[in-house]
Amino acid sequence: MSIRYCFNCGHKINKADIYCTYCGANQKTRIVPNSEAERKRILLTRRDFKKVNKYRNNKKWFNNVDFLALRQKWIKFNQNYSFKHLFNYLPKSQLSKRKQHLIIGLLVGGCSVLFLSFWGMNYYSRDNQLSQITNYLENPAKKGFAEYIVSDKAETINENDLKPFRNFLVKNPTETNSLIKAISHNKSYKNSIRLIKDGAYWLVFPRYKLNLPTYSLTVTTNHANSKLNINNSYKSMTKKDSKFAVSVNKLIVGQYNLTTQVKLSGRNLSTSKSINLFTNQTVKMDIKTLTFVVQSLPNASIYINNKKVATLNNHGKATISNYPITNKTKIFVSYENDGNCQIFCVNRSFS
Repeated sequence: MSIRYCFNCGHKINKADIYCTYCGANQKTRIVPNSEAERKRILLTRRDFKKVNKYRNNKKWFNNVDFLALRQKWIKFNQNYSFKHLFNYLPKSQLSKRKQHLIIGLLVGGCSVLFLSFWGMNYYSRDNQLSQITNYLENPAKKGFAEYIVSDKAETINENDLKPFRNFLVKNPTETNSLIKAISHNKSYKNSIRLIKDGAYWLVFPRYKLNLPTYSLTVTTNHANSKLNINNSYKSMTKKDSKFAVSVNKLIVGQYNLTTQVKLSGRNLSTSKSINLFTNQTVKMDIKTLTFVVQSLPNASIYINNKKVATLNNHGKATISNYPITNKTKIFVSYENDGNCQIFCVNRSFS
């Protein structure tokens, strides 16, 4: 006789059997006895029967599990509930399209605000802004440094105002490293330069800038009508007590090149000096001159440091007025006699 498998328990039975000899299930109507009257018919394949038989023979605990009942419950659950229904807590009839769009907009807006907040906290962090400022300090010639600078100067800081500070950075690399180290540890450099909060980005994230204070510079000299050239900008000097002076205010910290110029006895005289301005300073820039009389042979030529400055008159005298003198100044008198040149050295020391 041909053999088939019970749809309920999977055991082998004769093809002609109406009821299974193991579980008693009706093979024609596919009704399993000792179960609910409204239980639905379940069509199992031969592969399912083999799996059931294999687990029943190998694992004892498997015999206590009613997989058919579990499968029926799962089928009934899928018939009564859908995936869409599980996540649709409110009926659509209670939400208009306007409300739906409003809820979606609020969700998208909230997510956008959270994303921008986390992004802004990273991009506008103190360390990130400090890294950008440090990059400008290490590369002073790089443009755009002015937007990271704040000062007590009334006018807006521009690139030209930062030239003295840039000159200081270029010519003092060791000081540049000390400056970067100081602001990185939230300290001030030379009690003047420091990193401070100045406003905020998007009204939320703190904006950090490098604070460069300004100081006053006073330059004095000993001659009237003198002019001060400070970084290619000329300032006239006026009399103050027994000296001539000029004061320049609101100068940003940095290195300044100073030159005082004056015209004396037809000669343009000058003296130069370079200073690092990190506090209010008074700089003395006198041009030392001397008026003296040279007496020698008539019509002889006077040389000072190999430069002809005058000729003696018929009486052998000449007055040299307001001539710049240093401790290395030497005076010579040259005289020609019958084609022969004679040179006389004037033994005179200047201090």
